[in-house]
Amino acid sequence: EGKFGFAGAFNGSNSQITTSTNVPITGSFSISLWIKQVGSDYTRTGTIVDFGYNSSPDMFLWIDNGIVRLSHPGGDYYYTSATTQGVWNHILITRNASNTTSYYLNGSLDSTDTGWTTNADHEFTIGYSPIRNSGSSGRLAGSIDQVRIYDSALSAANVTALYNEIECPAVAVTNAFNTVLYTGNSGTQPISTVGFKPDLVWMKSRNTGNARNPIIFDSVRGVTKYLKTNTSETQATLSTTLTSFNTNGFSIGSSAALNENNSNWVAWNWKAGGTAVSNTDGTITSQVSANADAGFSIVKYTGNGNTAQQSYGHGLSSAPELLITKNMDTATQGTNSWVVGGTLLGNGGYIFLNNSNAKATASSYNGNKVPDSEVIYTSGTSDLVGNQNGINFITYCFASIPGYSKVGSYVGTGGNQTIYVGFEPRFVLIKRATGGSLNGWVLSDSKRGAGINLFANTSGAEVNETAYGPTSFTSSGFTLAQAGGNTNISGSTYIFMAIA
Repeated sequence: EGKFGFAGAFNGSNSQITTSTNVPITGSFSISLWIKQVGSDYTRTGTIVDFGYNSSPDMFLWIDNGIVRLSHPGGDYYYTSATTQGVWNHILITRNASNTTSYYLNGSLDSTDTGWTTNADHEFTIGYSPIRNSGSSGRLAGSIDQVRIYDSALSAANVTALYNEIECPAVAVTNAFNTVLYTGNSGTQPISTVGFKPDLVWMKSRNTGNARNPIIFDSVRGVTKYLKTNTSETQATLSTTLTSFNTNGFSIGSSAALNENNSNWVAWNWKAGGTAVSNTDGTITSQVSANADAGFSIVKYTGNGNTAQQSYGHGLSSAPELLITKNMDTATQGTNSWVVGGTLLGNGGYIFLNNSNAKATASSYNGNKVPDSEVIYTSGTSDLVGNQNGINFITYCFASIPGYSKVGSYVGTGGNQTIYVGFEPRFVLIKRATGGSLNGWVLSDSKRGAGINLFANTSGAEVNETAYGPTSFTSSGFTLAQAGGNTNISGSTYIFMAIA
């Protein structure tokens, strides 16, 4: 939890943010940020930001027993006042064209420094100094939030405005997601408790001994057309499956795949944008149903066979953090045809939805380029979510919306821990991304109750065991059990998506 929403949490041993961004700091410049240290972290030394990645003389901002220090080509400069332990402290440094540097702490001028100049084109890191990695000032133990860099000097009024900044309240997102439970009747029935007309329905049988595949329907591909998230099978059509999307839910037919008599089922429902529209933002025209307010869209496109990097529009107002893509037409991707990527997994990073494998990285995935605020990139004609000529693809896109949804990651502790998301979740998807023996995709929701979990990559029944998923949903996140199980093994990295 940060000063505003989320913060970067640095553990003092291996946490870091390394960018490829050059920050030219010749002439006037300013940097503003918030920092908090608690307990023994407060007495440690550690880099806050480093401007001089592999350069000499280096320039970096660091903290030592609560005192902020700036090392620069002119020497080593100390703040005269100490930060306060256990609370957020605002740090702002600004230098004007006359080479006078002013140091502010919590909105007030602390001191000034003169007479030094800087080099240009320094790479920028946060919480970490690559030159001092092994030294006492190398890595920070604590939290950093709202790092801002300016190519000009800031006035005292600017400093006050930054110090007095408030977090805008989250915009309420309604009628965008809901979980419903129902019992099969082997006939036909409407499921009318969703509360809105869904565009995506992901459903799974819950009963022990009733091995049914988790299946997905969406309004862009159309009713009766489904995909199984635990297999690489192509799209199938069956007239007795989901037969219509209705004002308050959906209707189903007699197929045992979703309506076996007396069996219990769960359906997770998302609202996109209704009827898909043509999107020409990328090099490939896509059909998009988007709900930008809820950070969710459904995208269908057809490959054009171009071997160069291609792109297609997603319809959201920010870059999708999580993408789930399926080749609908062929089995050329073998057993790994559901591919999960997005900004969360980084350039070339992906995980398969239909198995329990770890995160992998390949330059052939989306051309080793994460999506941006307009388009998703594809990688020529590679089988790894590529651009095969005439092949149809479907992509589900998710972006975090404060107060409604959060796509993120955490590191398992092996002990009880709470994952902060900023709201009370009603749905949580978790996948272990690193480690030894990997685990599957955990699906948890508040309707069935915390500790009762299904898996997106298997046909098995739900498991009532807290070690496999969240033990509770809190007003600001979800808790994980000490036992570890699927979701809290010490040292392993997990990705997750939570929805209110």
